[in-house]
Amino acid sequence: MGNGLNHLRQQDPSFLYEPLLSSPVLEETEKENLRVFSAKELKKATKRFRKDRVVTSHDGSVQTFYKGYINDTTSATSRTKTKVAVSVMECLQHSPRPKHVWKISKEEAESLGEIHHPNLVKLLGYCYEDTKSLLVFEYSHKGSLHDHIFGS
Repeated sequence: MGNGLNHLRQQDPSFLYEPLLSSPVLEETEKENLRVFSAKELKKATKRFRKDRVVTSHDGSVQTFYKGYINDTTSATSRTKTKVAVSVMECLQHSPRPKHVWKISKEEAESLGEIHHPNLVKLLGYCYEDTKSLLVFEYSHKGSLHDHIFGS
């Protein structure tokens, strides 16, 4: 029964315990795939947070999306030919205190930034300053999943 493993015993042991070529844990510099925007940059990109659409979910939270433009290569705010449309989402939540702001941590935003799927909108960056908690996504010009399902 044990004869099937004889060929492994005869091989060089270094073959069996080859070191990993790269660490399975990403280094801190490799995780920096998201741009950290300032509130001032996003205010400029969205033309002072002009409202394009407000979406209210069934759990009582309100997400406001603002359309803006950033530079395709540098992710800086842009109104040039190299601009890319983005959606800036501000998360507000109903609470006993008026306009209680849900804040996202850097770690939560970076975790969201690591999720990639063809059916999901890509997270490009985030901002959390003072009372602002904003996420910057690719602009979905085809509408939301809710729109496609319910015909809004």
